[in-house]
Amino acid sequence: MIKLLIFDLGNVLLKYDDSQYYEYVSKKYGFQYEKVASIMERHETEMYTGRMKNSEFLHEVSKSLHIPVEKLEFEKYFIKKAKVNKGLLNFALSLKPRYKVVILTNVYRSRYKSMPLVFDKSPFDRVFASCFIRMRKPSKNSYRYVLKKCKAKPEEAIFIDDRKENVAGAEKAGIKSILFRGNKSLFEKLSKFGINQVK
Repeated sequence: MIKLLIFDLGNVLLKYDDSQYYEYVSKKYGFQYEKVASIMERHETEMYTGRMKNSEFLHEVSKSLHIPVEKLEFEKYFIKKAKVNKGLLNFALSLKPRYKVVILTNVYRSRYKSMPLVFDKSPFDRVFASCFIRMRKPSKNSYRYVLKKCKAKPEEAIFIDDRKENVAGAEKAGIKSILFRGNKSLFEKLSKFGINQVK
């Protein structure tokens, strides 16, 4: 019996992915996309697990790209471009009377602080941010941590994410998982588990 639904945030509940920012910087400053992505992702693990300060990260990116920190517009761009997936958000929150509904997201501390400007996390039962739990998907321990805190067994949970590696990680932890490819297909897949929007 399903008791817990675990949603990813970026590219699922929130229509935003850092690849949009990489593309923006590439076009604005004439870099190859791959170069920007490589530099930005160099410290990804330290940032996602809260082991590196935002100021240090931006300093390294600034130095590598030869762009002043204030012109990087990292959080400014996110706040401007991120949009809520309202259809999915409404669906997820409608399930709360029957299920525990939580978020598990790989996120920087600075991004987490900016989040309230574009997304209201408060209606969810819990929000598990990698930068605070010091673990990131697809580490098996990150999923186990969520299960423990939510007092749920792996077979009692469903995990939804847009990245194949994160879905595979959850499945290794024994959690039924769905690769997000749009609201319609997700609703159809959840319906097969007997999970439908509560009117």
